[in-house]
Amino acid sequence: MNLKRRKKKSLAQQSKQILILMTVILVIILGGCTYVLNKTSGQIYEQMSQMSQLYAQELDNRFLRISRNLFSAIMDTNETNSTFYGNVNLMKNGDYSEYAIGKLREEYFSSAWEYGTEYRIFFIYKRYG
Repeated sequence: MNLKRRKKKSLAQQSKQILILMTVILVIILGGCTYVLNKTSGQIYEQMSQMSQLYAQELDNRFLRISRNLFSAIMDTNETNSTFYGNVNLMKNGDYSEYAIGKLREEYFSSAWEYGTEYRIFFIYKRYG
């Protein structure tokens, strides 16, 4: 007798049950997709944050090395064989000024290979007389 009742369900009732089942499946799928998207976007933001911190640390280290190099080149005035001040003194005396400028360019051009060509060092020298 139960078998006959099952068969006697109308098309509208069967459609209603299928619609409810599909709605539940759709809600589950949408919930899963939302969860995966939120989790993935959180991981992406975390990775971007870590990469930007690494890049900032690398820039800080590079600027520290550049400033340390410039500081040691400029502040070694007590050294008698200072390359920087030797060339500056040649320029002050007017002797071999082009040679001195060329040597200073070579010295800081070689540092461009170490620190990258995106960093430029300017030396302004005011000639007297």
